[in-house]
Amino acid sequence: MEINPTELVRQFIISPTKSFMPALWQLREKAGLYLAAHPSLPVLDVSTEDGAHIGYLMGWPITSEGSVAKVSLTLPVRKDELLTSTQSGETRSEASLYDLGGRWVFALITDETCRLYLDPCGSQAAVYSPLLQIASATTALIPRTAETDYDDKLVALMDIPSKDRWFPFGLTPRRSCRRLLPNNYLDLKKWATQRHWPTASLSENADSSDAIATVANSVKHLIHATVADRPVQCSLTAGQDTRMFLACARSEVQRILWHTREDYSWSSERDLKVAKHIARRFRLNYKILSRVETPEEDLAAWLERTGRCVAGNAWRSSRMVDSFQDESFTLTGIAGGVARAYYWREGDTPSTKVTVPLLIGRTKLPLHEDILNAGEKWLAELPFRDAFLTFDLFLLEQRVACYSSPSRYGYVSPAVMMYPLAHRASIEAMLRLPPDYKRREQLHKDIIAREWPELLSVPINEDIGWPRVKNRFRRILSGESVNRMGRAIWRRSIRARS
Repeated sequence: MEINPTELVRQFIISPTKSFMPALWQLREKAGLYLAAHPSLPVLDVSTEDGAHIGYLMGWPITSEGSVAKVSLTLPVRKDELLTSTQSGETRSEASLYDLGGRWVFALITDETCRLYLDPCGSQAAVYSPLLQIASATTALIPRTAETDYDDKLVALMDIPSKDRWFPFGLTPRRSCRRLLPNNYLDLKKWATQRHWPTASLSENADSSDAIATVANSVKHLIHATVADRPVQCSLTAGQDTRMFLACARSEVQRILWHTREDYSWSSERDLKVAKHIARRFRLNYKILSRVETPEEDLAAWLERTGRCVAGNAWRSSRMVDSFQDESFTLTGIAGGVARAYYWREGDTPSTKVTVPLLIGRTKLPLHEDILNAGEKWLAELPFRDAFLTFDLFLLEQRVACYSSPSRYGYVSPAVMMYPLAHRASIEAMLRLPPDYKRREQLHKDIIAREWPELLSVPINEDIGWPRVKNRFRRILSGESVNRMGRAIWRRSIRARS
């Protein structure tokens, strides 16, 4: 089905060809490039501290001063320092840019340099076509030609939306159309990508207290900024991410609407029971979003708005998400798995040989020649061979940025989804955690203990009340408690060897 550009909420397009720009969108021109944005997407003029205009930032950036920037933004760097290298390997402009939190995409456009950057989670996702010289939010804005039409074989193999899958390693359902991955920029003159971070292996930080403070303060910073700007709602489940957000929002807790979706996922019943218990005990402003079926025509339109690259639970439950009809922020728990060894398995070590079949084997994705080739290219461009870091970046760059983030374009609600963990300082702190600390999934619990320890009295990702008692008996009778003891002994042996 064809989709009207007026329905492509929060999307954008950049190209040297003006005819690709949708009518009625905000249009700007600079250095031979045209940029158009849907009226729902803020476009900020970006300047250097010496007054040079260097491009446009699209989205909702959170400044280091603790506010949601609007209209314009000044980076603390001079024009002649933009491409000067820093000790980290990034440029001065990149180092300044990644002091920002929030959800954004930045087009650095000067006469000398034209680049497109994503926030650390790619939450304002982007794709591009080198053949047509277009960068856009989704492939819905890239014209279909013989060279850029759907790859029927790959599309049939992925079987979206019947299967809950996504296109990894920068692939899309369209030929000659690629996804821009976070930590990479797109050169808008050469129409090629380049990794800008990390530029070397990240050393382990044995002091987990640094990460606890860094992540907690960053999350609180975003919560304070969003609450001060407009109404905010946040999901509340039985899981770690939302519990940690609740702890970090303690001083603002009554200004946030907490909600639980009566969802389509297997964990929905547990989430509802635990969330209702927490809401009653801590007197939260809370509501349940009742499960509603999304009409077939709306499901079809959702797929078109996202470029047919994802589906799954986000697709099926889109009507519930779109129930928020105020201009607000919705905080959602994405990227926390970086601190929890999400793709690690027992027996993995830093020297484990990581291959594309190994990575794909830890997902629900099929292995295809295009996936194999794109994956090998991604692995070859990593500046290290540490398996643990590779697994964690795979989660961030290939699952968060290729699955979770593109789905955000499917929603038409004026509520803007924000990732509290989408900040470079938080991502780096989580990547540098000690391996055993990650395996024990300790970071979130330690942040909760730091910010609101009483919340830990409610079990995380476990049943409460009588179902919890029944499950304990079941585990004892099935021998699961013995298996847990064995895993604990294995973890202690790992610590002893490290």
